[in-house]
Amino acid sequence: MDEDTTGSMLSHEAIWQGIDEVARRNQLSPSGLAKLAGLDTTSFNKSKRITADGRKRWPSTESLSKVLDVTGTTLAQFLGLCSQPEAETAPTSGSLAVPCISSQDITDIKTQGTANITIVNTASYIAFPVKHAEKYFAVEVYGNNFEPYYADGQILIVSQDTSLRRGDKVIFKRQGRDPLLRVFLSEKLGAYTFRGLQSCDPPLEIETSQLEWALRVRWASQ
Repeated sequence: MDEDTTGSMLSHEAIWQGIDEVARRNQLSPSGLAKLAGLDTTSFNKSKRITADGRKRWPSTESLSKVLDVTGTTLAQFLGLCSQPEAETAPTSGSLAVPCISSQDITDIKTQGTANITIVNTASYIAFPVKHAEKYFAVEVYGNNFEPYYADGQILIVSQDTSLRRGDKVIFKRQGRDPLLRVFLSEKLGAYTFRGLQSCDPPLEIETSQLEWALRVRWASQ
């Protein structure tokens, strides 16, 4: 909506302050928060909060719902952030910082077996509602290397556990090869089987000894 129709309940400035506070408490910029919520990265830019002709622009209820959901923020908490000073620094309940790397840099990880993966040269972190941050990290898709499953700009939360289930989307790396993303089918007789990239392709089988690491995709932004 573009006009201030909330009366004395919540002002335009208060709503945007609440969004900025959610971003700050989750160690994100407004654009980073928008991306994490599956929105256009410019949705929460300060330049978009007032139209060219001076009218106030409000975030949609759908956008707010996505932000609250992805950060684990309750409506009551958000309303509190809309009215309190910005000096408070307590993190949003239920969210932990997980390292985020580009899909271009996913080869820059070190392993000690498929269950022990270390992120090298982490450039940034994002907040995500997980209980054990050390078991997860985020991958920002760059370009078309994960198509047709995921597009440029999407954020993937992946886990380092080796418990794969049929139908899981998995990022994996074979010795001497670039990482791939495929759908997991089965593990038996010392080999992993993945669905072919196209429906007409035969399954891809990889011997366990050739697999450097495997990461299960647990969540993806829209």
